[in-house]
Amino acid sequence: FLGGPQVAGFWAAAEASSTLPQRKAGAEAAARTRLRGDAFPSAATPLASFEAPLGASAVLFPLASTFVGAAAAVAFATRRGRRIAKRAGFATLTQCRARANVDGAALALELGADEEDEGEEASGEEKISAEAEVERWIEENPVVIFSKTWCPYCMLAKESLTKAGAEFIAVELDERDDDGNEYDDGPTDGKDIQDALFGMTRFQTVPQVFIGGKFVGGGSDTQKLEQSGKLKGLVRQAVLEAKEAKKAELMARAQAAKEAMTQTKAKIAQAPARQPRR
Repeated sequence: FLGGPQVAGFWAAAEASSTLPQRKAGAEAAARTRLRGDAFPSAATPLASFEAPLGASAVLFPLASTFVGAAAAVAFATRRGRRIAKRAGFATLTQCRARANVDGAALALELGADEEDEGEEASGEEKISAEAEVERWIEENPVVIFSKTWCPYCMLAKESLTKAGAEFIAVELDERDDDGNEYDDGPTDGKDIQDALFGMTRFQTVPQVFIGGKFVGGGSDTQKLEQSGKLKGLVRQAVLEAKEAKKAELMARAQAAKEAMTQTKAKIAQAPARQPRR
């Protein structure tokens, strides 16, 4: 587009004349124009009178062709849209567009609501599973500490438990956080567990120590219990209760198995005897 006027000027200066001297003069003028970088031949050339019309046509022709092409594309798209609208049962293309906008908005709202419901359901399931996991740890272990590996108060609580001779399990929440590592297939429920603990103890910080299913406090509280000598007694009592609970559970299972065997024998005894084959 930008080179159109210059090319037209070169062509006019070099090719429009019919005689050899005029062609030579035109070629020299074209060379001077090229060296100067002008868009059109100078007034010294014999074809200076053609400068304005040639320049205008070279500028207007690309513009006109561009506008004509755009208008043709719009007209073609409009005709095609009208045919599609008529096939769909609409009187005009405007009605078809309005119906498409309404349907699209309704579909977007429906999809957004579905995604929101799915997100809420997934969040609720994660929270319930975290709470159930916390309760399972507390019920199955006499001493449990929820901590983070870098926390100095967590280290203090672990040291106090060790001095009291307690065998405990430590749930390290920072090792269960989602660190964004796609190759780490470990649990990523650290924050959910901490939220579940807050719902149970109303404490957001760690450590949180549970002995015998009861919350005894954090790092400073555990240290005070150890220094007063009460921690050892709490741990011993929790271990005895856990053993008794385990024993009771085993006895209940054995009793259930015994009753099931008795019922099976009774059913076998009540079953009719098979007649011998003749």
